Amino acid sequence: MSPNPLDYALDDTERSRQIATLGQKIASMQPSKGAAESALAAAKRAEDERRVPLASLEKQLSGIGAQVHFECNGVYLNCQALDRGKVMVGNDQLRFEGWRGNTAVALGAITGFDTGISNLPVRAGVPVLEKLWPGTSRKADTLRLTIRQSDATQMQQVVLADLPDGSSLQAEVKKRIGKLATVGELRAGLTAQRQAAADELSVASLATAQAKAKVDEVDAEIASYRIQRAKVIEQQRVVDATRRAAKALAAEAAARKAGK
Repeated sequence: MSPNPLDYALDDTERSRQIATLGQKIASMQPSKGAAESALAAAKRAEDERRVPLASLEKQLSGIGAQVHFECNGVYLNCQALDRGKVMVGNDQLRFEGWRGNTAVALGAITGFDTGISNLPVRAGVPVLEKLWPGTSRKADTLRLTIRQSDATQMQQVVLADLPDGSSLQAEVKKRIGKLATVGELRAGLTAQRQAAADELSVASLATAQAKAKVDEVDAEIASYRIQRAKVIEQQRVVDATRRAAKALAAEAAARKAGK
């Protein structure tokens, strides 16, 4: 039995209506898509703006620990071997960087000073050279520091020798110890500001995530309409192709019948 042409017409009409309706829905979503994308862009700008003060505060805090007020050459007696290198006094630490390693002493842990004289070869503390070519001995200053351990029950001695000016090093260490409270207040203030800036950044990041979720939601809805519309268009294409094939077969059959 041949299909009723009216059924085809009804199907074609319905598919055309669906294609048009879905196209209208897609078009109607564009303002929402634009608004969501604008909101996301604004949220990203606000988030980037919040990163600036946080980065500045982190740089300031890092600078407190990295700042050097006094620097000189010296030899660190680490109980295992001599180590020649650089002595540096910072805001809250005395640091030594040598050939054999680095060490740091918290200024707040220093409880005593003793000065003296050392008589070391000029290349003492330099690996290999101290044995092969130590050089002549020379008199220089020595500074011995008494360090309170973390458990506050034991003391440790830190000895720095072959110093060009032990008195100046000692004076700088004492000066920085006297400013530890000020440095602590500065660090505490900056730390509080950094936390506040980090909290603001977290809020801004959450707003960006929410704005992104809205964009994704709108995009997903538009994509759903597009998929539905594409399916209906494909259905129409198949129907049209089937109809053309049926007409071709009918024409071929009619031609064969006429030739008999």
